[in-house]
Amino acid sequence: MLEVLIDNKQLEPYLLPVVQGRFHHFQAAIGKDIIDVTFIASRCTTRNVNGYFSCDSESNHENCMQLHYFDGYIASFVQ
Repeated sequence: MLEVLIDNKQLEPYLLPVVQGRFHHFQAAIGKDIIDVTFIASRCTTRNVNGYFSCDSESNHENCMQLHYFDGYIASFVQ
């Protein structure tokens, strides 16, 4: 099933960063409240001079996103 999704070029901008990246979800307590935190990191392939097979200092650049869910609200931080 995964190969079919990866081969679909229309889904590539959305699916490949997740498949080739990392995903972590946890809950944390802030006082008496519980917050859900999700980290998503994906390797960047769209930067000029950067690619999967380059060996320079820029080749390990990653796009990172944090999603925070709290009391019905969602906050997103992109790095």
